[in-house]
Amino acid sequence: MKCLLLFVFLTFSLFSFPVSASDYDINRLLPDENEVEGWNPSGAPENYEGDDLFFLINGGADLYYEYGFREVVAEHYIDSENNMIRVEIYRMTDPGAAYGVYSVSASADADVYMIGYKGEITDYHIRFFKDDYYVLVSALDRGENIDSGMKSIAGYIDGQIPEKGAKPSIVNYLPDENFISARYVRGNLGLINVYYFSHEDIFGYSEAVTADYGDFKLIIMAYESEEKSRNLIGRAGERMKEMDRFSGYQEHDTGFSIKDNQDNNLYFSVFDMYGIVFIGSDLTLQPEMFEMVEDSIRGVNLQ
Repeated sequence: MKCLLLFVFLTFSLFSFPVSASDYDINRLLPDENEVEGWNPSGAPENYEGDDLFFLINGGADLYYEYGFREVVAEHYIDSENNMIRVEIYRMTDPGAAYGVYSVSASADADVYMIGYKGEITDYHIRFFKDDYYVLVSALDRGENIDSGMKSIAGYIDGQIPEKGAKPSIVNYLPDENFISARYVRGNLGLINVYYFSHEDIFGYSEAVTADYGDFKLIIMAYESEEKSRNLIGRAGERMKEMDRFSGYQEHDTGFSIKDNQDNNLYFSVFDMYGIVFIGSDLTLQPEMFEMVEDSIRGVNLQ
């Protein structure tokens, strides 16, 4: 009787609940034989998880770990003329992690491509993020068949991921869309890609978003509370004051300002549970940008 009940329970558990996107076998996202016209897998897919990511991208894996990495599958596809397309699908811990990797990997010369939640395309690659996944489809050569193949394979993968996901809400605090690039970061490795403050994490934020507007950069750092943001931004100022790269430290009501050895002014201010940073030579642009950020934060908090 107990065995029968156990069998019924296991059967109910296996077949009564829908499988979420995060429970999918990542290999199921790949096109199999004859599922993309003219292109077929050239061999068995490569799977890596945990610390094994170093075998796939030695030297770049730490950034993925900083965001939150779970697993990756890589596969090659060939056509009748032996042209090759490479596919990499990274499953991250959450949509924010997938968006973060996408944002720091984005190419300056890429065009917007309507795929996934957000995507881009160049002559040699398509990349996008959707739900917990960051996807890269690339080729070393160019050609009409390769271009259409990349689009077909990317489109197939997009269709296999049921949930759209979303970019982190902090990204919405950036003023307008007139920036050259925006990046979502969760640690010092991501921040170093934007501006080098220190090889150590001197800010201690939980997440941040950065934007390059050409003449200046803007960084918004999120903390658990206003008290923590004030304490950690203040501590960072004390650390920067002791570094040879910075000079002219001055405190003000909501933070501090300092200058780097490239003649950039850095203005730090705390608003609510956020630290806002302006980096640029012309400080006259800072008040208007900070006001727009603060208005965005107020608007979200009032909802």
